[in-house]
Amino acid sequence: MFIIQSHYTKPLTEVDLHRQDHLNHINKYFAKDVFLIAGRTADGQGVANGSIIMANAPAKAAIIEIMEKDPYILANVARYEITEFNAGIYNGSLEGLVS
Repeated sequence: MFIIQSHYTKPLTEVDLHRQDHLNHINKYFAKDVFLIAGRTADGQGVANGSIIMANAPAKAAIIEIMEKDPYILANVARYEITEFNAGIYNGSLEGLVS
């Protein structure tokens, strides 16, 4: 499992110019069951400043390859951190996903 955290590197007005292309890219991996949950993060005043994606892939290299093609990266408006983790404790409704 992976947590992908983005941090916007440009003003939100510039980020949003690429948002639809970014969402199309993200939805492509939702359809392939790689991305499981996604949403924007916000600063203390509720202004979007990045995002979080939870993903399931066999290796970090697969996530890196996906994210290198993200329109936000190609437009240089965001950077990503990828954290791999093992889901040791989880809600029973996620049984098939994490076991």
